[in-house]
Amino acid sequence: MSTDGSPEPDVVRQAVRDGIVDGVRSVLSIAIWSVLSIFCLLSGIGLVALGTTASGVVSLGLVGLGGVLVVCSVYLLYLLHWVDRRR
Repeated sequence: MSTDGSPEPDVVRQAVRDGIVDGVRSVLSIAIWSVLSIFCLLSGIGLVALGTTASGVVSLGLVGLGGVLVVCSVYLLYLLHWVDRRR
């Protein structure tokens, strides 16, 4: 700090640079995880649909796996987009 109490310009620049990098990383992370979650959601729905055409234990397995994928994907989307992260 200088004698008048204002921070040094280099310190301010570094703080702004760090904030921008963290913000971009956060946005990219949310976008990538959202795309992955939507892909898994669609895969789970596909497995459930495939399980309805199969028979026996295979049908139960496919429907069960598809259900788990759907629930996990919806929960991840909920955590990414609807939970307040300002703590």
